[in-house]
Amino acid sequence: MSDEQYAAIYDEATPALRVAMEVSYLCAVRQGDVLEMVWGDVMDAGLFIEQNKTGKKQIKEWSPRLRYALEMARRELNSNNASGVVIPGPSGGRMNKKTFNNWWNDAKQQASLKLGRPIPGTFHDIKAKAISNYEGSSRDKQLFSGHKTENQVNTYDRKVKVTPTLNAPQIIMKK
Repeated sequence: MSDEQYAAIYDEATPALRVAMEVSYLCAVRQGDVLEMVWGDVMDAGLFIEQNKTGKKQIKEWSPRLRYALEMARRELNSNNASGVVIPGPSGGRMNKKTFNNWWNDAKQQASLKLGRPIPGTFHDIKAKAISNYEGSSRDKQLFSGHKTENQVNTYDRKVKVTPTLNAPQIIMKK
């Protein structure tokens, strides 16, 4: 997912979807982990995330952009939230995956129309975007993403690598 595609979807997204996109991107977490976050996970040191798939526990350090996303959630999503989740569903309880996916597909479709071309992929591609955009070695990306192995990271890392070429001497043509 390109930066242009991400921004186009974000522009069309509901506030709840915007918060979810930002948390997923900035913290490299899956949709299910984002939707299960509760306000007790918001700590002074950062955002506590326990990944359901791997069981990996991390505290994602605050960045200004992550802080802004959580402030947006507190400001725009908590008027009818009795469940304590950061991103509640329309009725105030836990977000239903089907509702969330409908919001994602609607925003993606509107963004595609504005861009004049389809935007492929799913919400899960945001995690791949995060890992691809994270600067560092495979090991650094593994720590960032919470994957157990570097091979798992390589599945998500879609950044095209710039590699050196062979520095061979110029061929001199004989006349």
